Amino acid sequence: MDSKIPYDSKKRLRILTGEGYHDYEELKADTDYEYPVSAYTASLKDTVLHRIRWHWHHDSEIALVVDGSADFHVSDNTYTIPKGQGIVINHSILHSVSITEGFANATISFVIFNTSFLFGKGELSLYERYVSPVMDNEREPCHILTGETPGDREILSFVPKIVTLNVERKPLYELYTKEMLLHMLILTLEYLRRRNRGFERELNSERSKKKSLDDARTKD
Repeated sequence: MDSKIPYDSKKRLRILTGEGYHDYEELKADTDYEYPVSAYTASLKDTVLHRIRWHWHHDSEIALVVDGSADFHVSDNTYTIPKGQGIVINHSILHSVSITEGFANATISFVIFNTSFLFGKGELSLYERYVSPVMDNEREPCHILTGETPGDREILSFVPKIVTLNVERKPLYELYTKEMLLHMLILTLEYLRRRNRGFERELNSERSKKKSLDDARTKD
C-alpha cells in the first residue's frame, strides 16, 4: 500500500478526515450541508466481522482499493474489486463492503460527496442535463473502474489526491476537490456517450426512475 495514503491501523475502524480521527459510525450519516464531501482511507480488517455493514446515504461514493481485495455488495449484485481498481456507487443505493475471501485485508480510499456540490442553485438545468443521467440512475446503480481505459485510470488517480487534500486541508482544497469531481463527471459522460449515443434519453426515461420495492422496504 502507498504509505502516503493516510489511514489508521488501530484494531477498530477509525478513519482520518480533516478534523481528525473518527469512528466510522460517526460518518455514515450524510455529508455536511455547507461542504458535502467526506474523504478518507480505511482498513477493513479493523472492523467487526471485517466488513462495512449494509447502509445507504444520500451521497454518491467513489472507492479505490489501495491494498488487498474487497467485495462490494450493491443491491442484489456483488463486485470483487482488486487492488488498483475501484467503483462508483450512486446515491441512495443499498451497499456493503467486505474483504474478499482468501485475502487478509482490504484497504480502501473513499470519496463520498453530495451531487449538489457539483452545481449551484442557479445551475439546475446543468444538473438535470449532466449529473442526473449518471448519479440519479437506479437502473445502473454503480460503475466499475477497472483501469483498462485512460478515463478509468484518470478517475482512479484523483481518489488519493482528493483524500490527501481533504485530510491536509491546505488553502483552496474545496475548490481543487470540486474541480476533480467535475473532471470525473466529464470523463464518465464521455465514456457513456461513446458506449451508447442515446444514453441520456434512456436514463431519463420513467423506467430509470422506478424504485426497487425491496430496496425501499430495506431502507425503511
